[in-house]
Amino acid sequence: MNDLILYTTQDGRSQIKLRADLGTVWLSQLDMAELFQTRKQNVAKHLKAIFAEQELSADAVVNQRLTTAADGKNYRVAHYHLNAILENRTTALYLDYDQRRKQQEAAQADQLNEAELKALENTLEGRPKP
Repeated sequence: MNDLILYTTQDGRSQIKLRADLGTVWLSQLDMAELFQTRKQNVAKHLKAIFAEQELSADAVVNQRLTTAADGKNYRVAHYHLNAILENRTTALYLDYDQRRKQQEAAQADQLNEAELKALENTLEGRPKP
């Protein structure tokens, strides 16, 4: 059984076609990019890392399907199992969090360095000149 579910994002700007088959939902990389409001290249990068780190097995979560393009030709397009979709989102969220955390740590280090430099300048200003 292969059902099509139309999902509209909360802002109403995107409509994603979810394919329900074999008891789960399947999305292409392009569909995931639209769902997560990112670029297809980012989705591909996260999926590649998920498979390289063996968090999931590509054999278990990728299903190749024929899709008819606007030019009328059929192309094989990889569709990803719900587990890959969720893992991809989890990875993206972690990477976003990690990047924000590193930026905050760098900003705090800059502030600390600036405070230490100001304290050193104040100390040097108070010393008598030779």
